[in-house]
Amino acid sequence: MVGETIKKYRMKRNLSVAKLAELAMVEKSYISLVERGTTVNPSVPFLEKIAQALDISVEVFLTDNSDTTDSIWEDVVTEALESGLTTEEYLNFLTFTKRQRTLKKQHIPIKQHLKTFIENQKLGTRVASFH
Repeated sequence: MVGETIKKYRMKRNLSVAKLAELAMVEKSYISLVERGTTVNPSVPFLEKIAQALDISVEVFLTDNSDTTDSIWEDVVTEALESGLTTEEYLNFLTFTKRQRTLKKQHIPIKQHLKTFIENQKLGTRVASFH
């Protein structure tokens, strides 16, 4: 996301939104909208001004996605791997989670679903595959 990248480089340079706006000669409210993802398609001239103020290339906004992976999903995948789930079991878990949310209309955190699923696997309780 462009907004996440702007924020990442702004923070690396210890700049406030107001200071970046001043350096780039753009409205600070617009920078805030972009960083929060409210405005997802900022103009090329805007990106050029921001890139110049941050001393980076405009291309960074189009290619930098190193920090965009949701950390919760990283935690879920790590926990699944550490628990020894096979790929098939993990896919069954995803199907199970989707089905649980559909049936119960509840939004239990994904990490809680994983914990329950892993416990069932350890107890030998197999969750039916929903293929």
